[in-house]
Amino acid sequence: CGEAGGFRREETVFADDLDGFGYLSSVSACKMLERNRNVALGGPAGLRRLQAEGYLVVVAAIDGLRVRARPVAAGTRVATASWVEARRSRIVFRQEVLTHESEAAAAGDVGGGGEGTVLAEGTVTCLVIAADTRRPVSPPAWLAAILRPAP
Repeated sequence: CGEAGGFRREETVFADDLDGFGYLSSVSACKMLERNRNVALGGPAGLRRLQAEGYLVVVAAIDGLRVRARPVAAGTRVATASWVEARRSRIVFRQEVLTHESEAAAAGDVGGGGEGTVLAEGTVTCLVIAADTRRPVSPPAWLAAILRPAP
């Protein structure tokens, strides 16, 4: 399963997601990215299944994490997108949190291309490990199938 697949999750920005300057806070951006990774891993049911089968998925590295200083209002709809590449025990998520183009245009920030403004981005590398030995292992076949891109 060495090809890249994509996952997207929509959510609303709440007032407590913002810092004192009206920007998406680093903590909230990291939580949005984490929720999107959980969706890619099969959601709550997939995470429970991994645990029941003796697997853990742990964050091994976070690279290039950047939360941009862009104003965003509470109530703004954002999308968190992940492009996933899985090889052996390693799962690499390239992730972004971005506004929708219509909301970006309303705020006077038109970038085109069907998407709005990138609020946060980064690459998160996870490892699949055996719960008992804590050693890297290949993901179960059902997870590898989820992470494979659609034909």
